[in-house]
Amino acid sequence: MRWHQGLAGGVAVLAIISLSVLPKSVVETDLKTMQASSPSQMPIDEKVIEMHSATLSQEQKTKLNKWREEFLKSSDKDRQRVLLDSLAMLYQSVNQLDSIAYYTEIAAKKHPSASTYMMAADAWYQAMGFAPSAEKSKQLAEKARSYYQQVLEIDPARLDAKVKMGMTFLYSENPMQGIALIRQVLEEDPENQLALLNLGILSMQSGQYQKAIARFKQLLALDPENVKAQFYLAVSLAESGEKQEAIQWFKAVQKADQDPAVQAAIAEYLQKLEK
Repeated sequence: MRWHQGLAGGVAVLAIISLSVLPKSVVETDLKTMQASSPSQMPIDEKVIEMHSATLSQEQKTKLNKWREEFLKSSDKDRQRVLLDSLAMLYQSVNQLDSIAYYTEIAAKKHPSASTYMMAADAWYQAMGFAPSAEKSKQLAEKARSYYQQVLEIDPARLDAKVKMGMTFLYSENPMQGIALIRQVLEEDPENQLALLNLGILSMQSGQYQKAIARFKQLLALDPENVKAQFYLAVSLAESGEKQEAIQWFKAVQKADQDPAVQAAIAEYLQKLEK
């Protein structure tokens, strides 16, 4: 899934970064404990999958039933991966990311390894980021976290798993545990781009735009072509009142990424900045 699929709805920064359910207390320097709602008791199971199938066309349902039946019966890892890719493409077309994660989890249980656990963790993590509510995000975050933990038990050097696991704690009663994990990654690897990106996003979400600017500039020094960092830097500059530099970065992204959602968000920002 493209990074900017959360852009729908204009230039609201929290919608853009898919973190609108996080309270402003989740900041790099704030040690307050968040009050989180209880996780949903409804499991991600076949009832949910059946509900999601209702949004599919008859042709899609026919394909789904065929692929699903073969996927559940198959014991061949390679064949199951091909079928999983087909199921994922189908469900992604109707934005049912938790259904993708459901089948990825089945594959991980059939063929347990660090790589399959990482696939399952990433699938739940992606679904978490696009969940429609805080309660749903918390439920999916718990699923993702459990698989990242299994990855790290096998391979403690997977810093990407540690960063993402840290982000899942932001939907828990102990968000600072997650931020501490991400900071640990930067202590081990001061140039870890995923850690820099996520700490920058968290600074944006909390309104600490100068800290966000520093993070994104550090990231862009390492990877000048990182369009996501360019866009978030432009937003942070705009929110900080640094209009001219923000305009320059928005125009750079405007040239680099032709996706309509990105173009619409940039156009709205430029309209305000160039008044």
